[in-house]
Amino acid sequence: MRTRIPPLLGLLTLMSCGGCPIIAEVNRATKEFGEQIEREVEKNARTMLGPQGDKWPMQNVDNESGTILDRGLETAKKRTSLDFELRSNSPDPVVEERITLRVRWKKPMWLRIDVDIRRPGKNDDDPVAYYRLNEKEWRVYNPSEKSLTIGDGDEWDDYRTLRCEPMPWFFPDKFDLRRKRWKIEKASVDKGLQHLRLTPANDQWPMESEIWLDVKTGMPKRYLVKRLFDPSKFNLNLEVVRLEENAKFDDSVFKPLEPDALAGWKVERITAKKREGDRDKK
Repeated sequence: MRTRIPPLLGLLTLMSCGGCPIIAEVNRATKEFGEQIEREVEKNARTMLGPQGDKWPMQNVDNESGTILDRGLETAKKRTSLDFELRSNSPDPVVEERITLRVRWKKPMWLRIDVDIRRPGKNDDDPVAYYRLNEKEWRVYNPSEKSLTIGDGDEWDDYRTLRCEPMPWFFPDKFDLRRKRWKIEKASVDKGLQHLRLTPANDQWPMESEIWLDVKTGMPKRYLVKRLFDPSKFNLNLEVVRLEENAKFDDSVFKPLEPDALAGWKVERITAKKREGDRDKK
């Protein structure tokens, strides 16, 4: 059974950048159409990841918006670890799921993401866990389906999880793509939050959003996705319910079970290799 990831903005790209549903579908494609499907999937993945090189220029911002973006960058540069939780305030309009996303990160590049999905009228599933062990390996554990997907290879260093929305707002020191993806317009300041309106900076970035940033830290407090491909079916409100800078973690948090310890689980390995011309030049 395929690990299904709901069409939540962050999850849609987090797991596809890691490779899970997108590459899994490619692997299951028929031989006749496999290469054509793979090209289309990779094209969509690149669009969701945003600019790799210099093809998308930086957008101008007003002074106040620029100041709050710089503040977020300063906050990120000072940290050694981060622990935050995102929650959807309303059910996903397509599949009626409420989703909680917990992200734990520690230098140099330890990353764990736990995805808790609540479906109406169904028993709660165990959270899906995503681990980024290094620049070339990721794992997705799905306890409900007893499946483990492992991605490795040279290709994954381009599919950096922290490039995927809304991660650049939390990790601007890793991939500061905010002014390449968005035309940023200040809306208001209220109760210690600066409200920004975000419109596409490029016709390959088909999203329209709003974000509320803490004026002291520049970190997100709320993220509203107003459009993603089909405006009639997507309007998602994410709230940051908890954020702790320089959180204390035991290293075991980032060390998942090895495949040999998962009796009865299905283990799938995906190896990706770079191909000439697949990525913009750095």
